[in-house]
Amino acid sequence: MAKFYVTYGNGTKQAQKFSVVERENYEEARDYVFRAIGPAFAFIYHEDEWNLGSQTQAQKWGLSEIPLQAHEKY
Repeated sequence: MAKFYVTYGNGTKQAQKFSVVERENYEEARDYVFRAIGPAFAFIYHEDEWNLGSQTQAQKWGLSEIPLQAHEKY
């Protein structure tokens, strides 16, 4: 299983947040996210893209983890 990281758009209640989904590949992760919350998210990153060597995207951008959920605009 690989980890995939779902981010949310700026201008939403979930801005500066991310969620983790574990699936076999990107296609399965994307399908799962679309079934669970629809297209209401910004990006999905594979764990290889999420890890930036000495830090993660979360550390670099100050993101905190939340359960998977559709983003809501203010």
